[in-house]
Amino acid sequence: METPSRFETTFGARIRRNPWAMALGCTPFGAALAALVAGAAASPLALTVVPHLIIVGVVLLSYLWRKNPWRREETGALAADSQGVWHRGELILPKDEIQNGLVFPEPNGNTILRFRRKKKSLPMDIRVADRDQARGILRALGLDAAQSTAKFRLPSRLIADISKRKWVGLVWGGFVALFAAVMSIGARAAPQLAPLFPIFLIATVVAAMALVVWPQRLEVGADGLFLAWFRTKRFIGYGDIARIDPFEEPGAGKNKFAGLVLYLKSGEAVYLPIVSKQSSFRDEVYILHERISEAIDTWVRGEGVAHAALVRRGERTAAQWLTALRGIGAQSNADARTAPIMPERLWRIVEDPKAPAEARAGAAVALSHEADENVRARLSNVASAIAAPKLRFAIESAAKNNSDAALEAALLELEGDSTHDKAARIGGGQ
Repeated sequence: METPSRFETTFGARIRRNPWAMALGCTPFGAALAALVAGAAASPLALTVVPHLIIVGVVLLSYLWRKNPWRREETGALAADSQGVWHRGELILPKDEIQNGLVFPEPNGNTILRFRRKKKSLPMDIRVADRDQARGILRALGLDAAQSTAKFRLPSRLIADISKRKWVGLVWGGFVALFAAVMSIGARAAPQLAPLFPIFLIATVVAAMALVVWPQRLEVGADGLFLAWFRTKRFIGYGDIARIDPFEEPGAGKNKFAGLVLYLKSGEAVYLPIVSKQSSFRDEVYILHERISEAIDTWVRGEGVAHAALVRRGERTAAQWLTALRGIGAQSNADARTAPIMPERLWRIVEDPKAPAEARAGAAVALSHEADENVRARLSNVASAIAAPKLRFAIESAAKNNSDAALEAALLELEGDSTHDKAARIGGGQ
């Protein structure tokens, strides 16, 4: 999808941290240093408070850094283009340093544009006038929901289904207890193997804990949501989602979560726990909700569905389909009764997240015929916004102008796969 050359607005507030607040966060470290000096000079008892002061300092400084209370704002003209983000005429964030850009609607009504930077750098926040302005900036950078895939890490799948979580704990607890009992009996029956049994027990406990803490990966694309956890994967097309609501588990405690719940048209509820209910960092809940809402808006506006039949496989074999697509790309399919399919119509299909998967892949193959670098780059941008792995791979293959055999294999993978009328299951379900 082509990006606007430049987006400009007269208002933009770059958010910086308050130096007085950061100085406050450093006071426990100063107190720890004073206690060290006092303990060395007078009483060793003063040294006992040093570890506590350091812990308080780390927690306080981390909180102040992330929450940024009493923040400072530098207002001025804001612009975005292919080079990056400009503020007051200065390039404050080059495009190649941006990992992604996300809209964060604060509870107080402000709209924050959060840029996550590469190389483990801290994010940069900019306050803008409204959602439309934020989306315009992302669109100019090629980072909005129609042009890129946003990736998130969620808690383990073992705690994703709230209704089954207590049973998961009981099953794992019972398994570990049974394993420990079996090893105890084995240790008495085979004393020479007794030193190995504690190692096996520790390995089992570690494996169980790893399953509990291993994060679930979520990709928000222009076509739907892709969830992956270990070897279990699932794709949910936007056409299958009836509504999305925030949720908070009742009660208090570290094992209670806040997040989003997807109500599917099939009647299923898919829970996406994001942060602990007691956490003061609720940013991710609002950010994820906004990103999915933006992606659904893009999906609803799709314009390529009406033209999709032109490039769908139908009753043809994969080889016949590929030959026909090559002909469409070369416009050799036109005759006295058939009008040529212009590239503009093919682009409307391939860039429409609402169009069937095989139609989007077919349009991409047709466009790749004798494509130049600009066409291939545009196809690569389309692929980067797709969450469905099979469709993304097919369009990437077209962008790379792979061999006919490779393209046929990629197209065959899409057989029966659709992002418009049903959710595709890949490798398992949730």
